[in-house]
Amino acid sequence: MGKKPETAVAKHDEQTLPEAIPKVISTAKAFETVMQYSKTKVINSLPSGMDKEWFMARLSAAFARLQAKLAVDNKPCNFTALSCHEAALTAAYFGVDPAGSLNSGFFVPYGNILQFQCGYNGLRELVMRTGYFQSVESQVVYEGEKVELDLATKTVKHPVDFAARKGEIVGAYMLAVRTDGSRYLEIMSKNELDKAKRNTPAWRDWPGEMYRKTVLKRGCKHLPVSSQDRRLIDKAVEHDNAVESRYPNAVNIEAERVDLVDRLTGAKQAPEAEPDLQPDPKPITEPEAPEQAPPSDTQEAQPPKKEKPDIGWGKKPKRIFDPVWCGDAKCSNVFTDDNGELKVHVPCEKMVDCKKEQV
Repeated sequence: MGKKPETAVAKHDEQTLPEAIPKVISTAKAFETVMQYSKTKVINSLPSGMDKEWFMARLSAAFARLQAKLAVDNKPCNFTALSCHEAALTAAYFGVDPAGSLNSGFFVPYGNILQFQCGYNGLRELVMRTGYFQSVESQVVYEGEKVELDLATKTVKHPVDFAARKGEIVGAYMLAVRTDGSRYLEIMSKNELDKAKRNTPAWRDWPGEMYRKTVLKRGCKHLPVSSQDRRLIDKAVEHDNAVESRYPNAVNIEAERVDLVDRLTGAKQAPEAEPDLQPDPKPITEPEAPEQAPPSDTQEAQPPKKEKPDIGWGKKPKRIFDPVWCGDAKCSNVFTDDNGELKVHVPCEKMVDCKKEQV
C-alpha cells in the first residue's frame, strides 16, 4: 500500500512549507517557487481531461494579473506562501480557470491571505458540468423594468430596457432548464439580496454581478443533481460564503475530488465513503468475525456464506477530511441563514477534524 495523499487545502496552523520557500510572496518569481512545490498536489486535484501544464500556467497568469491590479491601486502585494499554496489547490479542486476572460474564478487578497473564489460564471460552470441542464442563467431586475415571473409555470418574460438599467436594482432571479425541459426558478428581492452583501471590493465595484451570483448560489441549493455533484457545488458555495466573511480556509477540501467527467463518460466510480466521526484517524480494516458456538445435535450446520468477489473498487488510497461542527450553538464561528439553519461553521478550538482512510 502506497503513501496516502495529503489534503488539498490544509489549515494554516497545521501545515508548514519547506524552509527554502519564502515566507512572504510579493513577486511572480516567488510565486513560481511556491507553485513548484505545489505542482504535484495541484495536478492530482484537477478534474480528468484538464490540461495540467495549461492550468499551472493559468495560476501564474492569475497571480500576475492580481499583482498588476494591486500596483495600479497602489496597494501592497504581500501574501503568505501557505495561502498561495492553498489558493492554488482550491482552484484545482473546483477545476475553474483563475485567470480566464469570462471571470470564472479569481485570486482575491484578504490582508496578507490569498484566497481563490469562484465567480458567477465559475459557479454556473459547475452546474452545467453535471450534464443535467441545458441552460442556467441569473439576471438582476432594475426599477422600471417590466418583468413577468410565473412561479407556477417557472417562466420569465424580461424585455430589456436599457434606460431603466441606469436606475436602482430591485431584485434578481435565476432560471435553470434541465435537458428534459423541466424548469427551476428562484427569485430574491432587494432586501434579501442586501442581507448577503459584504464590504468587499467585488461588492463595491460590481454590485450587479454579485447580486446575480447571490441568487445563483441560493438557487443551486434546490437544483436536482446527483449526490456527488451536490457535494462539489455545495463546497463551492460554502467556501465562497466563508471567504467573504473574511475567515480564510473555512472549508477544508479533500485532494481526492469527485470526478464528474468520469461519470459523464460512463466510467464506473467507487462508492463514496461516509466520513468517520472518530477524532483519531485509523485505517479501515475488516471486522473480526464473532466466535460462534458449535452447533448442537438438534441444530443443522449452516453452510458457510460466500464472500463477495473483489471487483477492484476502493483499492486506491483515499483520505477524506471534513470539518465537523463543534456543537456549541453560541459559538462565534457559526453562521446561519434566515431560518436559523447552520450554513457555515468556521474552524474553532473546539472543532474536530474527521479523518478516514480507505484502502
